[in-house]
Amino acid sequence: MNKITVLILLSLALVGCNDSDDELSPKDKIAELEVTGELPTLDRSDDIAGPDINNNGIRDDIEKYIEITYQEPKQRTAAMQMAKALQMNMVIDVTNKDRNKVKADIRKMDVAVGEALNCLNDQFSGPDAKNTSIVWSEIESMMTNTKKRLLAYLSVSKAASGMVFSLQDGSCHD
Repeated sequence: MNKITVLILLSLALVGCNDSDDELSPKDKIAELEVTGELPTLDRSDDIAGPDINNNGIRDDIEKYIEITYQEPKQRTAAMQMAKALQMNMVIDVTNKDRNKVKADIRKMDVAVGEALNCLNDQFSGPDAKNTSIVWSEIESMMTNTKKRLLAYLSVSKAASGMVFSLQDGSCHD
């Protein structure tokens, strides 16, 4: 009885293995999802900051995603403000020997993130609104879409370790 069970399980396992050349690689699957619009098309260049042709402080692919995703103007403004604040995080040079400059840059970024978070909370409220933490997470995930960007983002968190920050009273900016 045990041999039969083992044979059946092995047969099922072999049937589940597909050695077909028709399977797409993960990179090809992502490209296919981007073409269909199921995933946003994101910049995957080596540049940590990424392209920002209009110099508004928001990576162009993130800006395009926000414009498409958030049709209500105030919500779009709030999402853009968060993207800009998170982009500030991406470009802080934690390797700078001037530790006071690094700390000042981190504090400036923290103020911007705090104000952006308040703006998100103001604009994404109500029963039909998307949860603020989901909006933040989506933008943050897209900002850190390459290993190099994720490591840069985490290095700022590490550099900020032990610093004390205040909750901001700020609001939405145009």
